[in-house]
Amino acid sequence: MTRITDVENCLSLNCLQLLSEHLLKMVFELEYKGEKIQVHRLSIGAQVVFRILFSDKIAPLVITRAKNPNASKFWTSIPEGRQKEAEEVGALISEYFNSIA
Repeated sequence: MTRITDVENCLSLNCLQLLSEHLLKMVFELEYKGEKIQVHRLSIGAQVVFRILFSDKIAPLVITRAKNPNASKFWTSIPEGRQKEAEEVGALISEYFNSIA
């Protein structure tokens, strides 16, 4: 249960702003092929995945970073089959996080 002193401490430490910034990073919009896409960052156990909603009739896409046998990382779709979109949108997601870091 949250106590008033906890809320006051949170306000004095500016954690509401930090929480707000954290939540903004969980859902964000990008532009892909001239259209807005909505990206949802999700954690499933220790794995981070991204669910992408397109503004047109394209089915939602779920992607994550994986490692190949050489230990290099790449973007892949879940389930497999939309690799080209995963790589393109994944690159945009990487750019987004690099721009806010």
